[in-house]
Amino acid sequence: MTCNDGQLEAYLLFIEQNTYFCDLKEEMLTKKTSVDAHQFDKMIVRYRQEIVALGKTVTAEQIKDADKQISIDELKRIIEEEDEEWAILDMRNDYERQL
Repeated sequence: MTCNDGQLEAYLLFIEQNTYFCDLKEEMLTKKTSVDAHQFDKMIVRYRQEIVALGKTVTAEQIKDADKQISIDELKRIIEEEDEEWAILDMRNDYERQL
């Protein structure tokens, strides 16, 4: 199996048309690499009540009330200035961090 240009184009089209990600397309650095096989042994998707166990139940309404969207520039500022008002939680696995 090799990297398919159509798959990359379909992914970028999805990003562009998705309301959550559409502002990111210009910021994304896209690369493609031909591969001979899948790069991960297996993929497992599991449902979790909480990604990070806080021991607290939150309603959909509370999430909606707390939702605050910020721009890419604002996120960059928060990271660069280490703004203590914000906490950034990196949920990547070890192998994802190493990429």
